[in-house]
Amino acid sequence: MPILRVSHDHDGDWQVLCDTTLDAKEAIVVCVGCAFQMDKTIAELADLPPGWTAWRDYGRTLGS
Repeated sequence: MPILRVSHDHDGDWQVLCDTTLDAKEAIVVCVGCAFQMDKTIAELADLPPGWTAWRDYGRTLGS
């Protein structure tokens, strides 16, 4: 699935989401490096401040 939303939580954790489900049972844990391997455009978000979220429509650049 494409990465459509990236959140940098206040506690420093990152969430990389495809926005296809809200069911926590469907969540998986991956390292940020693995997410980067899947979609190198998320590198643009390396300085996303804690508490911020960036999103995009399918096929568009991530924006905050």
